[in-house]
Amino acid sequence: MFKFISSYFISLVILLVFSAETLYATSGNAITNGDWDDAPTWLFGSVNRKPGCADTATVPVGLTVTVNTQENLFPCGVPNIIYVYGILEFTNGNKLDLPCNSLVIIMPGGLIRKSTSGGGNSTLISICGTVEWKAGDGPLTGPDTLGIHSTLPVHWLSFNAELNGSQVDLNWITATEINNDYFLVTRSADANVFENLGTVDGSGNSTQQISYDFTDYNPLPGISYYRLLQVDYDGRINKSQIIAINRKAKTSGSGTLIINPGTGASPASALFSTDVAGKSNFLITTVTGSLVFSETLTYKSGINYIPVPFLETIAAGIYFARIIDQDGGATQTKFFKSR
Repeated sequence: MFKFISSYFISLVILLVFSAETLYATSGNAITNGDWDDAPTWLFGSVNRKPGCADTATVPVGLTVTVNTQENLFPCGVPNIIYVYGILEFTNGNKLDLPCNSLVIIMPGGLIRKSTSGGGNSTLISICGTVEWKAGDGPLTGPDTLGIHSTLPVHWLSFNAELNGSQVDLNWITATEINNDYFLVTRSADANVFENLGTVDGSGNSTQQISYDFTDYNPLPGISYYRLLQVDYDGRINKSQIIAINRKAKTSGSGTLIINPGTGASPASALFSTDVAGKSNFLITTVTGSLVFSETLTYKSGINYIPVPFLETIAAGIYFARIIDQDGGATQTKFFKSR
């Protein structure tokens, strides 16, 4: 039965533009702080250009992309996906209008905000003509997703994960369901590439609150990210928000690490958030594993601000930062040094 569902799901992924992320035109990253509309801000393949129809665009950790114009991609008719690891900000009265079934995925540590005063209702992100975020709502921090409610036949009330010994218990509640066939439970180590764990039958059509549960008996070491794919009888696929749980959160200092490589306006630094005080090794390496920085770090419970002026002197490129606690647990993030 599961093989049949898996094959059916794969076929749907091929057929449906909404879920077939590999069918989007091109994937690209911001490579410097800059204007959304300026070509040098972005790199798609080997080309500097602004995001266009059907693109998947990523704002990396440590970078800020500013929307200074009214960007209208709605007429494209094919979804866009935007990953926000760093900061996506808007100046007064400017907005981003995206096609139906597009997604704006704010990753842990990512931020969407208004960068100037005013424009509480006119500065916004819309998907399929529906305002998903406006400046008057205040800054939006990750993990969160815009667009998952645009045309959903399921109204979600909650989606939670709880550590239960060596397993993770997932539970979610729906308020209403229309033509809901089943849920596909997926998991990821990086909140980007997901694997399928199993399915849970939906309730078809319902106007009552319904609770569902699923157990991951072999969660990943460290942080596991979970997401539900809700599949209709007619094959439409919709995604839930992404949630995360850390198996070591109650016994070690593993937490969230955000790197600011330094932009000139703000000094190079790291933000480390953890529930447990401790002492760790703070390492920065190249993508090939060469060590470029090492420091013994003593941190408190909560948010720790760590000046790292060394980052302002290293060459442009992609690096990994790791904090390894006394139990061997590692908190890691990838960041891009633009210059």
